[in-house]
Amino acid sequence: MDHRPNMLADDKRAEYEDFARRYETGAPWDGITDAEAAERYGEIAPQLPRDVYESAAREAVVRLDSQQRMALGSYLHERAPEYGLRFPDTDTDAQDARLRDPDELARITSQLNEDRPGVLAVILGSRPARNGPGPGSLLRSPIAKALLGGIAAVAFRQLTGSR
Repeated sequence: MDHRPNMLADDKRAEYEDFARRYETGAPWDGITDAEAAERYGEIAPQLPRDVYESAAREAVVRLDSQQRMALGSYLHERAPEYGLRFPDTDTDAQDARLRDPDELARITSQLNEDRPGVLAVILGSRPARNGPGPGSLLRSPIAKALLGGIAAVAFRQLTGSR
């Protein structure tokens, strides 16, 4: 079964090639804009099978350092309930380790996406919630840009087999 997103016509493919190349060069947030990361994520994420989404999320999270992963995990832990989403139980002793673990963060983001497609972009602040952007939005953070842009760039590479 072909999982290639249908939006990858030749003109879009060239745009995604350029986007993925810039994402992969240097720090994962250096070559892309906030708006571009959110736009690419919004175009490709809804079309991804869960296994591709989770794999792309893991690769994007791996590019963050331990403190950035902890900030991301903590932010998602705090904000997910505001959107009616279950967040995995974390006890205080194991919470730090779980929220820094790339596999765990990839699983969590995939579950959030499966429960409510598109909600990750809303939680991170790239799309306004019903009541407007929430407090403490991560959108202007390199962490959010790296995650959303990374999922889009890595998934594109996985689906097209390009490198």
